[in-house]
Amino acid sequence: MSVIDVFWEFMQKYHPQLVNNDWLVDSQLVKSKDIINPEMRKIIPLDMLEVNLILFYYDGNSKDIVFLFQNNKGKQNIAIGLLSDDEFLNAFKL
Repeated sequence: MSVIDVFWEFMQKYHPQLVNNDWLVDSQLVKSKDIINPEMRKIIPLDMLEVNLILFYYDGNSKDIVFLFQNNKGKQNIAIGLLSDDEFLNAFKL
């Protein structure tokens, strides 16, 4: 399933109140050890030293951020979740 499909399925199922926002996306390859949030870091398999981190956010609001982890080649989705006000709300392994 594509990144966009995973994002919209997650949003419609778990956070429908946020669906109508004008979402933007950014991605980068990061080292697993550099992820600051401990709950997010726990989701990543221990043997993965790098992950592709895809962030969804909407213009004018840094409060709600959806994150999606993929393997470092961007071929396998690992997990998706939501941070709101830097608080880990929920995440699901894919």
